[in-house]
Amino acid sequence: MASDGDLFDWCAARPRWQQEAIRLLTAKPKLDTEELDQLEEAVKAEAGLIADKPPAWPALTKTHLKAGNKFAPVTVLGSIGPLRNIDRLAAEQPPLRSLSTASLSSTGPMARARAAIAASQRESATVCMT
Repeated sequence: MASDGDLFDWCAARPRWQQEAIRLLTAKPKLDTEELDQLEEAVKAEAGLIADKPPAWPALTKTHLKAGNKFAPVTVLGSIGPLRNIDRLAAEQPPLRSLSTASLSSTGPMARARAAIAASQRESATVCMT
């Protein structure tokens, strides 16, 4: 997860008109017509479509980014529980214990597959040696 510093660094690397849009949108959720017009003029000026200079906007600071938190949705986790049948486990199933090689079945399908692979490797090693 990105920190506030990472977010500010990303914003500070944006063009000046984008920084102003970020600053404005952190103060209120919707821009008015005059603000949109100023941003449009700044985009046109940056693209070289008009000879005007963009307005002198205040610099974007970390404080501006903090101010916008009042519009962000907030999630509060009060508690979790009681939990049952998590991850599709059967009800009342005891917790899994760590498996060791001694506890693995030597007759199951995986054991038979491992034995077949080992046998074929021994056969190919024998053929290569002769």
